[in-house]
Amino acid sequence: METKRLTRLTTGPVRVVERTEEELPPIPNAEAITRWLEEGTRLQKEGRPVPPGPPGTDAGHYQRVRLNLATGELKFDAANWPVEERTRTRPRSGAMYPLREWEYVPEELYWIVDSGFATRPHLTVEQGNALARRAWDAAQELVSSLQEVPGTGEYDWSAAAIRAGNEITRLCHRNPAGYSDRYIYADMADAVAAVPEIVRPVWVDYRNEQLDYDAGALTRLLGSNQMWHEDLLVLLGHDRADRHRFSVVGTRAWLYRFREEKAGGRQALDAVRWFTADRGRPVEGRVPVEAAEKDLQLLATAEQREATMENVLLVGTVEVLRAERDRARQVLVDQLADLGVRREDAIRDAKLARAAVNARLLQISSWGDQRYENQAELAKSARMTRQAVSQLLGAVEADEDEGEAKDRPGYVITCPGCGSAEDVEEYDAPVPNTDDTVDCARCRNCGRDWALDPGADASCTTCGGSGIPGGHSAVRKSSTGMWESAPKCGCAEAA
Repeated sequence: METKRLTRLTTGPVRVVERTEEELPPIPNAEAITRWLEEGTRLQKEGRPVPPGPPGTDAGHYQRVRLNLATGELKFDAANWPVEERTRTRPRSGAMYPLREWEYVPEELYWIVDSGFATRPHLTVEQGNALARRAWDAAQELVSSLQEVPGTGEYDWSAAAIRAGNEITRLCHRNPAGYSDRYIYADMADAVAAVPEIVRPVWVDYRNEQLDYDAGALTRLLGSNQMWHEDLLVLLGHDRADRHRFSVVGTRAWLYRFREEKAGGRQALDAVRWFTADRGRPVEGRVPVEAAEKDLQLLATAEQREATMENVLLVGTVEVLRAERDRARQVLVDQLADLGVRREDAIRDAKLARAAVNARLLQISSWGDQRYENQAELAKSARMTRQAVSQLLGAVEADEDEGEAKDRPGYVITCPGCGSAEDVEEYDAPVPNTDDTVDCARCRNCGRDWALDPGADASCTTCGGSGIPGGHSAVRKSSTGMWESAPKCGCAEAA
């Protein structure tokens, strides 16, 4: 879990806080623990159980040097090992130095004192206070070398601050004289001076989250390979083979400072905060769903012109506009399911309405009343073409006169393309420049549509009632490039 970040650096000098025996836990009895270990080894060889160890057996490296960067307090400290042994818990406060990553500065640091050995027994309170006093110079250098991250109230590391922290690590080592740090650190400013190509102008338009991400990548990867400027080590005076122990630090502070300098005195503002209802500029509805990337860039440029009037530099504008466009698109996609249900209901209602209209026309025709024999008038009332009404009533007459029902109501149209019958629906297509319509059919399965020929068999599986095999156009180009009539289907020729 990430510890609390430093947001308020001490303004005064580091001060050593002297500790007393009453403030710290007792020192474990090293002689008793050694005798128990020797006895335990003998009992194990004999296959006998080993009794519990004396108090402090599991104390480990419990002594520390602690530095609070907010208050400037430097002190010898120790974990409360009697409580930890009893509860089997190890409460922690602050971050252990050295850190696993150098991307932020915690409010409190502590160094493990490498004690509890024959060559360096656990320190007494007097020895611990003396260790803290010896670490004062390095602690002061660490505090003085931290860098502020502009506009955040937070701080970043520098190579000098890390070297100072490593000096405290050396003092806490069991053999300070033989300790050396194997890692190499360089400041981002020095890296940029050596390799200017590191700088990316796009950083000026980055939001804080994007700068933080790039800062971490620069720290971890600069100098590691050809893509990340492996010549940087040589230019800074190091061996190329040292790239695995090389890190560039202070990247976050440098990136924020770079953006601030390029802003030309304007206040850098996240576009999320710019597009707010309080400013009267909500982002909702501001981006068309059809907007392409170049359109987003144009919109961002227009917003920046408005922001410049208020001495503001917008960052992350394109990302905010893109997110709004994607949100609006997703709303339309989500509505598709509802439209699909409505379409399905409409098709079902249309089928019921078609059946009802057909039944009413047949009923009127069965009266034999001359006042209602005008098929054009009937078609107008039924919102159908005259041909469709004629086909419907003609099919009934043919059924009565000839005992056949080639085209009677209830026929099933089969798609001449994919062979589906369940997905075919009829519709009326308007004839351009007239008030008339033409009977047509379309297949929801394969997307094919075709005109229905009153002289063809509507249930023909070869032409689907179009009179042309496959439901193709009535004309086609010949081998000579001339247009000619397409061959008729057998059902249409028989008619």
